[in-house]
Amino acid sequence: MVWRVGTGERVRIKEDRWLPDKTNGLVSSPLSQVAAETKVSSLINQDQVRWNEEVVHNLFLPHEADSILAIPLSFRRPLDRIAWKHTPSGMFTTSGAYKLIVSCDSMPNAGSSSVENQKKFWKSLWQLRVPNKIKHFVWRACNEALPTKTNLHHHHVTDYDICDLRGEHPEDTVHAL
Repeated sequence: MVWRVGTGERVRIKEDRWLPDKTNGLVSSPLSQVAAETKVSSLINQDQVRWNEEVVHNLFLPHEADSILAIPLSFRRPLDRIAWKHTPSGMFTTSGAYKLIVSCDSMPNAGSSSVENQKKFWKSLWQLRVPNKIKHFVWRACNEALPTKTNLHHHHVTDYDICDLRGEHPEDTVHAL
């Protein structure tokens, strides 16, 4: 989950995930002169509804400054909102979660046997601010505990591991010549 900046009044510069990048969304610039509770709104010229470019360039590393200045601000002044990072709309969807899991599956080192990495993964999953049913779904998907045809067949609940949408069983298949 990440913050989508509206007015910036609810988002903390140093503590919250709000940067629109491909990593974790946290600021990596050394901001020793910025208090932990300082809000993103302090970087915005509220009268002109524009980023205060001088302040942003002075505080942040160049790549982060460019990333921040690329965040569009609206004259309608919408509230800051928490969004699901992995979909363009910011709404959590099971298809978005599935795509994330599949992309993680295809990453090198995804199958790490490191117990520490696994502990960090599960700890971060349980700390997500999403409904418990979503966390439970992800846990079940990762542990192959969903009632898929393959799992049901493996546990001898069904006779076939082929999807019912095909409308046929393997022995009934007629091959066209």
